[in-house]
Amino acid sequence: MEGSIRFDLAPAQRSVFLDLCALARESRNPPMVQANKTTAYPHSWLANKLNIPLELLEETLEICKKQDRISENSTGIKVLKFDHYQGEQKRKEQGEEVNKKYGLGGK
Repeated sequence: MEGSIRFDLAPAQRSVFLDLCALARESRNPPMVQANKTTAYPHSWLANKLNIPLELLEETLEICKKQDRISENSTGIKVLKFDHYQGEQKRKEQGEEVNKKYGLGGK
């Protein structure tokens, strides 16, 4: 809630960026959003997957590139500072590891 994304991106653009972060997290090759290690998803496919107009995707990609939030090449879209954007998820996973190690937490 306190990050610059709230000021730098319009609500629709923020949603697209966060969806890209989610796709990168689910990727077989985080922090990349790609079909496979050598093939990028076509923009039209991504827009369809995210259920948004192609124009919104392309506008958001351009803005995020200028703001150094993502980079893009023939192999896909890379979410830059990926670990930073995954902070809460990472803290949760670390807490779960500690709980498991010491037998803490409920069933």
